[in-house]
Amino acid sequence: MGYFAAYRRQVKAFYVTMWRNLFAPKRNLDGNLQSFILKPGFFWEFLDMHRWFFLAVARLPMLLLQLAFGYLALVVVMLLVFIAPVVIILAFPIFTFKRYRRIKREGQQL
Repeated sequence: MGYFAAYRRQVKAFYVTMWRNLFAPKRNLDGNLQSFILKPGFFWEFLDMHRWFFLAVARLPMLLLQLAFGYLALVVVMLLVFIAPVVIILAFPIFTFKRYRRIKREGQQL
């Protein structure tokens, strides 16, 4: 009978250790060295892995939208950079003519 009792204690110790290591919620840094758990149990790491995957999938549309807005901003900025010299050349005669009229008017007032 002692054989079965010892076997039962070993099996119980095995399952207690397995349960503790499988479902350990977090590191135990305050206890003694015997109860120290290096990292969370496999079950919690497995759930955490799925949580990160779900967050990555959920954030993908937002990232794609931000990327689209980034390309739109790039197109607008590049359009302004390439069109700016043409706008300056086209606006130059207008401002020059207005300045010429203002200087002529001020000259006549003297």
